[in-house]
Amino acid sequence: MALYISVIGFVMIEFNEAQVEDRRKVSSIKFLKFNRQVYLGQLTMAVFISAVFILGSIVLKGKYIGEVNFAKYAINLMVFSLAALCLVFLINNITNNRFVISAISTVLSLGVSFISGVMVPQEFLGEKVLAIARLFPIYYFVKINEMEVASILEMKCDILMQLLFAVIFLIMGLHFSRARQRA
Repeated sequence: MALYISVIGFVMIEFNEAQVEDRRKVSSIKFLKFNRQVYLGQLTMAVFISAVFILGSIVLKGKYIGEVNFAKYAINLMVFSLAALCLVFLINNITNNRFVISAISTVLSLGVSFISGVMVPQEFLGEKVLAIARLFPIYYFVKINEMEVASILEMKCDILMQLLFAVIFLIMGLHFSRARQRA
């Protein structure tokens, strides 16, 4: 999550500079078309980052790939990447400050990772901590990684939760983008 927020967030700072914004506002490009193009660019970067993770796991653990449900991990990573990408879109429409984005990247990724079961297994976390963790897509990402599945359909609820977070973050990001455009 930190990588997505940092890399894509810092690239988006350049697009959100006042000079670029002013040029975009006087152009004939529509608000939704611009946001679609920006989001497709971010999606391309997210696919690249995810591909690096997937290829890295193949290179590092290639001979063990047959022992795990690799499709489960790859699908889960792609869905989580989409949710993280939408979160980046929201963050970039809230702030353009490099320091704030860096702080959010660090605090959010480490804090949420700790309470969601990345650093401490979910079975050792209390119910109140897990209740808070359920408010973030990384909880469902970790939950899928920890479960044994015979079929991809067994993880559909957790995948849908991550997709729901993606939609919520995207809608909120569009709202803040429109509010900034009007201002």
